[in-house]
Amino acid sequence: MGVEKLPGVDPRVVECGPLPTGAAGIRGRLPMQRTVEGNFLAEPPTGEPASTFSWSALLGELASGLQRLSEAARADLEALETAFPERTEQILPRGGIPQVGLTELAEKHRALRQERLQPALRSLERVPPGRRIWLTLERMTRTLERAVERIPEQLPRTNSCLEGLPGGPIRERSKARPLAARNVARFQVAVILERLDRQAREVVVRLDLRALKGLQDWRRDCLAQDRALLPPLMVRAARRSMRAQSPRDPLKGLLRLIHELEERFPAGLRRALLANRTGHAPSKASRQRLRDAMEVAATEVALEAHIERLWDGLEGLLAGLLAVEEREDTACRREVRELTEVLQMAAEHGVDQDLTVPVSLLTGSVRHLENLTRKVTAFAQKAPEDLVRATAGRRPLPFRSAPTRVFLRAFEVGARPRLKEALENLEARLEELSCESQRARELLEYSRDSEDFQQEVGLAREALQAQALNLERQEASLPPVRSFLSPLAARLLTEVIWEVRLVLDRCPRMAADFRLRLGANRLNDRLEALAQTTAQAGLRRSWQFLKNESQLTLVRLGWIPAATENRPQVELRPAMPGDEVSTLARMELPVTYRRLFRPLPVNDPRFLVGRNLELEAIGAARASWEAGRPTAVMIRGARGSGKTSLLNCAAKGVLEGLPVVRMQPPTRIYSEDGLQEWLQTQPLEGTRQVIILEEAERLYLRRIGGFQAIKGLLQTIQRTQPEALWIVVLNLYAARLLNAACGFETNFTHRLHAETVGPAELREAIMVRHRLSGLRLRFLDGTTDQSTRLRWSGGANSSDDPESHFFSTLHKHSGGVFRSALEIWLDSIEPAERGTLTVKPLAQSIRTDAVEDLPLEIYYTLVAVLQHGSLTPAEHAEVFDLSLPASQAHLLDLVGRRLLEDDPDHPGFRVRPEARSPVRQVLYRLNLL
Repeated sequence: MGVEKLPGVDPRVVECGPLPTGAAGIRGRLPMQRTVEGNFLAEPPTGEPASTFSWSALLGELASGLQRLSEAARADLEALETAFPERTEQILPRGGIPQVGLTELAEKHRALRQERLQPALRSLERVPPGRRIWLTLERMTRTLERAVERIPEQLPRTNSCLEGLPGGPIRERSKARPLAARNVARFQVAVILERLDRQAREVVVRLDLRALKGLQDWRRDCLAQDRALLPPLMVRAARRSMRAQSPRDPLKGLLRLIHELEERFPAGLRRALLANRTGHAPSKASRQRLRDAMEVAATEVALEAHIERLWDGLEGLLAGLLAVEEREDTACRREVRELTEVLQMAAEHGVDQDLTVPVSLLTGSVRHLENLTRKVTAFAQKAPEDLVRATAGRRPLPFRSAPTRVFLRAFEVGARPRLKEALENLEARLEELSCESQRARELLEYSRDSEDFQQEVGLAREALQAQALNLERQEASLPPVRSFLSPLAARLLTEVIWEVRLVLDRCPRMAADFRLRLGANRLNDRLEALAQTTAQAGLRRSWQFLKNESQLTLVRLGWIPAATENRPQVELRPAMPGDEVSTLARMELPVTYRRLFRPLPVNDPRFLVGRNLELEAIGAARASWEAGRPTAVMIRGARGSGKTSLLNCAAKGVLEGLPVVRMQPPTRIYSEDGLQEWLQTQPLEGTRQVIILEEAERLYLRRIGGFQAIKGLLQTIQRTQPEALWIVVLNLYAARLLNAACGFETNFTHRLHAETVGPAELREAIMVRHRLSGLRLRFLDGTTDQSTRLRWSGGANSSDDPESHFFSTLHKHSGGVFRSALEIWLDSIEPAERGTLTVKPLAQSIRTDAVEDLPLEIYYTLVAVLQHGSLTPAEHAEVFDLSLPASQAHLLDLVGRRLLEDDPDHPGFRVRPEARSPVRQVLYRLNLL
């Protein structure tokens, strides 16, 4: 039988200590055959002739082999005791170790590994448990087989043939059958070797347990260090898996068997020879089981070493990710500091040169996470895909483990989602800081290019100082990356490695159960986090609803008085809120802020929001007109929707290079003669020009014969289309009336409906102005001002974000009109404190009580004012065929209700911007619009 080379086994000759004492029997009667002093693995010389055979030689070979086996077992135990000394100190200190960052964790873990694990791993890799026993048994087997082969096949039944065996003389018989000496000796030796294999397997199993206990001691040290970073479920599972204890005396059974063989084998061999007991040789399966048992500890040691390599690889990747995030954070902060210095210098000395501060670029959390995942997958592939392991016991049960799959699964399920969330939060913070930097750049460019800022030096200095202060506060509010990302990386690293350990420590069925419990625990944590974000709002709303409902029920039953009973009240006629309070509040706002939000048409394209399609349509109309095709453009929209701003930006953009004539009627003209007289006063003699006619609703009056001027305008447009590109602008309600009266829209090739915009466009139009102020915003929560019943049922806006809720409500109040939105925005702003403006919430519903239950003629008056833009008492009298005093009474009544106001640009009265939305809502309800 040859000796196979075992995995990780070095077949070098290993020296051992002195022999164990107390053994008698064969050693006491026969000399020990040892060719090399102190070398228990050395073999006796072979090739001894059969003529020199004696039973003493066979017994001597057996005694020498048993002695070497005893020495090998004792050497294995001593090597284990040296590699893993017995631990008696407290492993898990009460309270654990405080939480640390990734760098501190790496330093402590590597120091602990250098002190505890690496010497033991080197010792076990050099001399694995059971290797000496295995080699000794292999060489002992070969030696005994050669000694048996030297025994003759048959021996006569004489005393001389039994010389060397204990016992008295026998009676010799001449006709007795010869003794089958070789077969009997072969069978007896095979029985001995099988018993030795079985007992050696017990020893190796106990040595494996002792080695595994040493690995458990190392893991206890790691658990004591990592306890604060692990969830309680993992701590409990790790402590349960470390309760195995090693036997007190691993060699007791083997030494007893050796002593028994030394004492009883010679007499037993004599009896077997005399009885000619040959039998069948035992199977050699016990030797294979011994090898399986011997590989248990070696496999576990290799696995622990590989887990440590996984720890090093993941720690290096997380440290690299942390370094990249720190570089981006440092670059972003450097940009903010340089911009702050530039803003302060510009506030003192003015802006007269281009900005030279470089822009920091952010890679993005998605890309960082993809790079990390790719690198983790790449280095994890170096692990063995499938590892055959066995349980430590008398009969090792093999099972398969997949370290690579376990590690990747632990990273994907346990670490990647939380790391993604942290990186997204960090990216959002850096993006917010980068947006503040971009706003500072826009303010510097606006301060350099704007005529208002160049003329008003104090306003520019105030805005620049406010923006510099805002940048400083924004940077101070952003914590360093390492302060929150490093502890998270340390926690994720620890959890992933311990999950790998705990899953690989179990058989497949137990590992699946542990993963199920771990997944349920993580799901429970996520549900708890989600519940915390919604429970308070839900409970508050539920409690308020029940409280109000119970209060109303008690009032209806008459058990308690109503809250307003027996109180003196002063009833006022419903009216829209006045301008007195809002004007005083606006005066407390910074001058720069009031100037930025003036309800005037804009000339700067950066303030034009949501009109890209309209600009493209005007450009397409110019191309069609320049191609020689008759072209005319009509723009309709509500008052204050940005029609004039659209034309201002179009004149600097898509209409640039063409002569532009802009005109609007100074008074109302509704006769054709009056139209021609007014057109003759305009500079229209040039050719190939653009003619922009604004306020076209002033070219008609809704009465019999009042549409002559608008019809004459349409004829003039048709006649002059080859030489002029006409752009006619009027409000929405006038366009509808004229289209029904004379087919107004059919005369234009391009009809632009620049009406209302959505909440996103309103928000951007306000924020693009606000960013230039250098002030911050704080939106108050408006949900407490809503009706409890409305919020319980979901309401019109169930968003918990105060900013989104405000702009959604603003869109409803303003009807999507820019001018109305700007007016309401200024009324909702409270004066700045420490560079922060407070935005008050708006009422959820639109107040229409001032427009409800009015006489029908009042509603008709409101419709006429919307269709004509504005009306004077004389024009109202002509439209409704009333006397001048009656028309004055109707109009002044609406002024008293704060529904109408004086038109600042034309004679007459117009609908107030704040009242436009409730007026339109009520008139739509009555089918008057």
